[in-house]
Amino acid sequence: VIRASGCAAVGLFCLLPAFRAWSADCVSPPAGLVSWWPGEGNATDFTGTNNGTLLNGATFAPAEVGSAFSFNGNNQCVQVPYSHTLVSSNYSMETWVKPMAQVSDQGVIFGQAYGCQLTARQGTSGVLIGFYFATSPVNFPGVVSISEIPIGQFTHLAGTWDGTTLRLYSNGVLSAQGTPGASPVDSGCAFSIGGHYNNCGFVGQFFNGL
Repeated sequence: VIRASGCAAVGLFCLLPAFRAWSADCVSPPAGLVSWWPGEGNATDFTGTNNGTLLNGATFAPAEVGSAFSFNGNNQCVQVPYSHTLVSSNYSMETWVKPMAQVSDQGVIFGQAYGCQLTARQGTSGVLIGFYFATSPVNFPGVVSISEIPIGQFTHLAGTWDGTTLRLYSNGVLSAQGTPGASPVDSGCAFSIGGHYNNCGFVGQFFNGL
């Protein structure tokens, strides 16, 4: 499940992709929600019109509730066409994520190519989480979680940008924050869940997990 508000949200973040489905028994979606990709058998935006496309055999797997997007870490992802509705001066993202393997460098959970991103980064026994935005095609100020999230288990992630401070939460606990002293730029590229595939010419950063 991914939800986004502001920049967008997999249901979160610039967008917010959450790999775990949202149940009717859970809390109601928050006000201001821009996009929400539950991963319930398709890549449809449950809240808005920013529907995604499954690429290279990306599929679904059982989650704690319903189903989740499932990626093999090689070339599979969901691509969401660029929309100005997914870009905002302030934004938040949230998702449930379950890494299935260690990350070799960095894997995109959700983000815009050359723009705002929620990522998995290489850890030791688990995976670190990064939350960034772009100020240029080569500069990405951001924060990285203090502690690792476990491989093979679901963790709830949320990132917020209020125009001054980036904050990253893991299971509702503040994990990292920073004041980059800059503002994000809009690259004009598409948004992706699980990695980038020919997105503004970029291919890579694929995530292995749900």
